[in-house]
Amino acid sequence: MSSISTSSTANTAGPTADSSEMVGAPTSAPADSPRPLSPTVDHHGLAPTWQPFFFKYLTLALWLFTSWHAFMPDPGGSGVGNLDKLMHFAAFLALSVSANLAAERKPRIAWPLATALLAYGALIEIAQIWIPGRDASWLDLLSDACGIACGVALSRVLLRWGPLRRSRQKIV
Repeated sequence: MSSISTSSTANTAGPTADSSEMVGAPTSAPADSPRPLSPTVDHHGLAPTWQPFFFKYLTLALWLFTSWHAFMPDPGGSGVGNLDKLMHFAAFLALSVSANLAAERKPRIAWPLATALLAYGALIEIAQIWIPGRDASWLDLLSDACGIACGVALSRVLLRWGPLRRSRQKIV
């Protein structure tokens, strides 16, 4: 009986020189534990995860760029004419696509994002009343709305069928 108690106290004394549990020795994971994920695989073992981060920063950059251009006084006589409507459409199309791709797999957020972007467009138009060389226009707001709607549709297409779609096949 004394040999049983001696062997149990010997194991609690710490690792021995011939033990595989030496300090600094690599430990092997059990066979049933999952493999560590590579940086390009998300926590579900699916497609790359760089996309939401990239599109979040792109959305921020586009928002800053749009705000800078929208709230700066017009230097005078830019002569853009109706090209202004195309610029509104393109800016809000880009903002809408990047914001929706940043939200990625959350289709319920698409229309709240669209509403927020439209409110931002309205804020720009209201603020331009007091900015020298600028004027508010309902057609600018309509161009913003068309860009947002096309952006929501385009982002849904890209996420479903385009190059940004996620494969539902697990990476092994």
